[in-house]
Amino acid sequence: MLNYLKTCALAAIIALSATPAWAGNYSEVTRSALIINAGYAKEKNACTSPWYTAVMNGTGCSEGHKAYRLAYDYQFTPTWGMEASYGDFGNAQGYGTVLMTGVPYQSNWSLKSGGWAFAGTGTLHVGDSVSFFGKIGVARAEFQEKLNTSNNYTGVSLNNIGIVNSAKNALTYGIGCQIDISSSFAIRAQFENFGTYDVYGQYGLPGTAKVTLTMASAGLVLKF
Repeated sequence: MLNYLKTCALAAIIALSATPAWAGNYSEVTRSALIINAGYAKEKNACTSPWYTAVMNGTGCSEGHKAYRLAYDYQFTPTWGMEASYGDFGNAQGYGTVLMTGVPYQSNWSLKSGGWAFAGTGTLHVGDSVSFFGKIGVARAEFQEKLNTSNNYTGVSLNNIGIVNSAKNALTYGIGCQIDISSSFAIRAQFENFGTYDVYGQYGLPGTAKVTLTMASAGLVLKF
């Protein structure tokens, strides 16, 4: 499914090179926009973390969470532009117990991710108010993993390695639709894939998988 969406995004951007420019004087058209997005983000495979599967006796884990991102968009032409965004990528959470000196302690685990994304954009205008867009670029994701226990124990390690927080880069892409309400406001819906990351490989334990970050969101577009 993700490969299909990636192919669609690339094909859409390439196809847009053949679309005509907007009518009228483009120098008078608003080129910049601030976009506020809110939606549902998922860290696929986050719950394969050895801190949840090996250290904890887990009783439940969720890879999805609400997320918010702020973006700036600039149109070089009616078709081509760029976008820079910052905010949440995901927040997986797990619950259970950790056994220490024969005593089970209530514990919770989390993997939070967030950061920047920079992408080139292509837009296909359908009529005066509806447009479809694709984007492709690079994401810089920062991962923060935590394991908290009711007795505040901090001496747990895996293969003599404590919890490692990291920052990694990956390909990002997305597709969406925008409806212009006026010359200053618009609304949009989009799906974004912020990349796949090897977050747990440094622990050298079996059963882990790379984490894929995705987000489905709706946004308010403020043009200026």
